[in-house]
Amino acid sequence: MTTGKLFRKKVDISQTKENIFIEKSCANGSGSGGDFHTINLTEVMNDISDAITGMSANSGTAIYEGIIRGAQIVSKGKNARRLIIILSDGDDSGDVYNKTADWVHEELNGVDYCGEIRTTLDTQEVDGIPVQSTIAVVGVDYNATSNPNLQTCAGKGNVFDARNADELYDIIIGLIAEEIGHLHTLPDA
Repeated sequence: MTTGKLFRKKVDISQTKENIFIEKSCANGSGSGGDFHTINLTEVMNDISDAITGMSANSGTAIYEGIIRGAQIVSKGKNARRLIIILSDGDDSGDVYNKTADWVHEELNGVDYCGEIRTTLDTQEVDGIPVQSTIAVVGVDYNATSNPNLQTCAGKGNVFDARNADELYDIIIGLIAEEIGHLHTLPDA
């Protein structure tokens, strides 16, 4: 798991879309912005559970950055199904060179960055089987289903609200189970 602070820089919307899958370094210092947590690819549910347990809400949400980082991670996956799950405790917030994070997310949706992510992932193959990708967002004690940027990016059926740890667990297990079910129904190569 990677943790750190988001370090705010000027955002070029078209460059961001063009370079979605180019990994950038992050500053683990005193930059302005919120804490973030990256859970690397794993088949061990306890790794996910342990990482979530260690998280805390602080501020400086930039959901689009999580979606982009998630795409970079799943692009390295070995399964034909790729699931990006973003957990958030609030709307995009903070400033990016005099623009709000919400504005940046809206502009990225305007150039269909999530469509670019899905298209790029879905052009990959694993053992001759085309990749199928899904982006899901879970609001943790936050009404994510009312966020138009999330609805545009992930799609209305892929945005969820969890009011407590049990609901969060059930949503994550449901998403994973759905993807595992799809793995078992993929056509033979």
